[in-house]
Order: sequence, then C-alpha cells, then structure tokens
Amino acid sequence: MRSFSQPGTSLFALISIALVALAGAVSAQSPFGEVVEVRVVNVEVVVTDGQGIRVTGLAPEDFRLRVGGEDVAIDYFSEIRGGRLQEVATAADGAAPQPATSVGGTSYLVFIDENFSLQTDRDRVLESLRDQLPQLGSDDRMALVAFDGSGLTMLSSWSQSSRQLDRVLRDAMARPSRGQLLQSQLHLLDRDDLDIEAVAAAEDNVALIQDVGGRANLSLENLALGERWAAELEKTVSAANATLRSFARPPGRKVMILLSGGWPFSPATWVQGEEVPTFATVDLPDGYELYNPLAETANRLGYTLYPVDVGGLLNADLVTNNELARFDRQRRRERETHSTFEFLARRTGGRALLDGSRMEAFSRVVEDTRSYYWLGFTVDPGVEVDRRKIRVKLNRPGLSARARRDFRPLSSEEESTLAVESALLFGDAVREAPLLVEVGETVRRGRRRMEVPVKVAIPLDLVTLLPTAQGVEGKVELRIGALDDDGNASDIPILDIPVRLAKVPDPGKLALFETRVTLRRERNRLVVSLLDPPSGRTASTQLDVVP
Repeated sequence: MRSFSQPGTSLFALISIALVALAGAVSAQSPFGEVVEVRVVNVEVVVTDGQGIRVTGLAPEDFRLRVGGEDVAIDYFSEIRGGRLQEVATAADGAAPQPATSVGGTSYLVFIDENFSLQTDRDRVLESLRDQLPQLGSDDRMALVAFDGSGLTMLSSWSQSSRQLDRVLRDAMARPSRGQLLQSQLHLLDRDDLDIEAVAAAEDNVALIQDVGGRANLSLENLALGERWAAELEKTVSAANATLRSFARPPGRKVMILLSGGWPFSPATWVQGEEVPTFATVDLPDGYELYNPLAETANRLGYTLYPVDVGGLLNADLVTNNELARFDRQRRRERETHSTFEFLARRTGGRALLDGSRMEAFSRVVEDTRSYYWLGFTVDPGVEVDRRKIRVKLNRPGLSARARRDFRPLSSEEESTLAVESALLFGDAVREAPLLVEVGETVRRGRRRMEVPVKVAIPLDLVTLLPTAQGVEGKVELRIGALDDDGNASDIPILDIPVRLAKVPDPGKLALFETRVTLRRERNRLVVSLLDPPSGRTASTQLDVVP
C-alpha cells in the first residue's frame, strides 16, 4: 500500500532537464516527421422510454450521432445486454462483418473521498458495497483508491477476487476520515450569533463584503471559510482526476464510482447556506471551474462517472422548531451537493446515486453498466485536436439517450505520459521492456536544489527506423517524472531524441543518451520512460535519487 500526493498540489517537485551529450548513433539535429494515426472512438449509450425503462433491440438506423455539431456515420455498432454481446459488431454501412471480440467485463474504479466524508456515513456505504460484491462478474475487476486530504493511497490495484476486495473494504473502514473537521467549522457559522442576518444587523461585529451597489453578499468569516472549502475541493477533485489518469487503460468498460460526503457546486452558497446573487463580488470558483476538468478527463479516457452521496437524505422529522432555520440551510447545501453529482453524471453518461440509493450504489451501477449500446465512429487523422461535443439522438419518438457529452482523442504520446504519472503515484510502471538507466552523484545547486547526471541506454530494437539517403533514422521521446519525499509530483517534460544511423543496427544494440536533471534536494523517485511514437512501444524504469 503506497501513499503519495497527487499532481496539482500547491508545491511541485522541481524538475528540469539539460542536454549534456549524445553518444554514438544518436543525433540531436532535425526533428523526425510526425506520425498520423486513425482511431475509433466508442460511445456507450443507455436508451430508456418515457417511464425510464431500458429499451433493447435497437438498430444503427435508430440512432443519430452528432460530433462537433455535425452528423457523423456510426461506423461500428453493437448491443450489450446483461454484460453479453448480443450481436457481432459490424460496420453500420453494410461493410463486411468485423471479428467478434470479448466485451472484457467492466473495470470499476472506486474513489473514496476521506476529506469531506463523515466516517460513519462513509463506513455505512462501504459496508453496503461489501454486501454487494457478489455482483462482481467473472470478467469484471475493481480497484480502490482513497484520498485523505493530503495524499492518495492505492488500497487495491485491479482485482477480480471478491474475497480480497472484501478485506480491502474492511481495512478502508478502519481508516480515519477528515469530514468532521470541515463540517464542524461550517456548524460554527450556522450558530445564531454568526447567522448572516445577525451579522448584517451588527456591522461592528464582522465586516461585510459588498458589491458596488452596496448589497451584502458574504461576511469575512464566511468568505474565509469559503476560500478554504474551495481549496480543499480543488485538492480533492484534483486527486480524483489524478486517479483517473493513473488508471487510464483498464480492459472492458471503464467506470469510476465516486464516494463523497459532499462537493458543493458553489462554495459561496455552501458556506452562506443561501443563494448568492450572481453579481456577488466573491473570488471563489464556481462549479463548472471546479468539476469540469474531472468530467473532461473521464470523457477523454472513456470513463463513466457514478457519484455517490454518502451523507444521505436529511430527515426533517428529527428537527425541532428552533432548528428549522439551520435545517433549511442544510437542505440548501444538500441541493448544492446534488447539483455537483448530477453535473458529473450528466456530462459523462452516468447516474448520480443520491439519498437512499447510496445504500444500493454498486447494485445500481452494475445494472446500469451491463446493458447499453456501443456506437463507434472514426476519428479523421490530424483533425481532431480539440475537445468535441457529442450528442446522441434517437430517431424513434418517446425514447431518450444517455451518453457522455464530449471527447478528445488520446494519443500514444499522452498515454505514455499517463503511464509515468501512474508510476509516480502508485509505483506501478507499466512497461513493455525494461530500460537501463544510471544516475551519477548528486551535485548541490543552492540551498534546496540538486543536479544529478542521468544516462539512458536506448535500445535500438525499440526504435522504428526509416530509410534515408544517409542510412536510417527514427525518433524516440524521453519522459522523466519526479516525486519527492513530501509527495510533490513534478510536471513531466518530453524530450525528442532523433536517432540517425548509417545502417540498420544488429539486434540488441544500444545507444547512450546523457542528460542532467535538477531536483529538489531530498529523496526523489524518478520514473524514466522512452516511447517510440510510430509503434507505441515503450521502455521504462523506476529508481530513487538520494542527495
């Protein structure tokens, strides 16, 4: 079990790369030409009728697919029912049938938010998840990651063993949760003597933030708590984003189950407990700014999000008359949380599991992800560089479709960067071949930095070499990521290394590349990775650097 901070924290590991020398066959001159690749984008679509009942037996002609505002052809179509492929996937335009492939089950990535969740609420939902583990199919798998407000912990990598996952969930229930700390600060502001109306009536007690029209929006105490809440939200959502990126390519359908005690769509409304005017001059992020990056990452990687509100429904029957004002504020905050979860689910084609449905979360996710339609379209080479909106319409009246809202193709270069990020966070470098790397003695550079020489032996068998007038040439991409002992992860620079040879090398030959890396002056984990863009082949390794 490893625990590291996620990329995106306020302090980053420092990393810079300086070219020192290129030995033998490696040249650092003209860049190698870009490689164009054609990809098929799959869109999972759930179809229901007016009563919300699943509709099966539809054909490609029943669907209309719009990408970037234009109708596109559905090149591949199949229906999954009960986790089974109902028909052999065929080209929708009448071309020859494509070979049947296994659906590959479903990969359930469970993200446990320990930063905002109350421990009792979290444990109640985890216990229900334990009870529902027998619904994990024989081809399914599950991984679990927890975030405690400062670092990510991988509780389990992908596992198909219900017995093992049951042990992991029991261990997760023994972990502390920080939700009570944040909630207690909110309750202080809900006391009558700190009520926003009371504060407004006693201007000498707490100053007010006002807009140009003189209308009060947030007290300074509300604003200070809102700023802290927004910062904690940004950290937690960034952790969920990093988790997705670290589990970018599991087999089968990809699902993230988000277990959270409450992510408000508007931190300003959350701390005040009432609607904040749109003209409020409060420098707090809104819901779109906070949560859209997570939705975009999920759509780009093909994940469907199922947010679970572990807190459940507020019970008005237990509220006394003198607590009604506080209850109203809590109910408004509950709606804020629901808005966030519905936004994430709607953007990615999933469902928000709220109130009582949280106790049946896994059952409902399994039901929702085992029956759907798979629509595939071809991405034109060199065109799809920006995020494109996706809309699925039905040609039959009375039916509605639920699917993700956008996509952007993920290149092999980006997949390689994701693999490095995953290795940094969880120590699970996925590699096709080992990479020989040697680090020299560190040299102090100022009070907090150090420089370390790094030698990389490039396996020429990895490189796609094309003939030229002078011999053969190719290009590899070098990535080096760093994670220091404080859990701060670096950005991951990419260095192009052209390779030029007089002739095709004998098998097993290596070329030496040498560089210098600047790091924070403390223990660092380095992940070094090489990618051959034309073939997508990679080689990587991990090592520690100690001052």
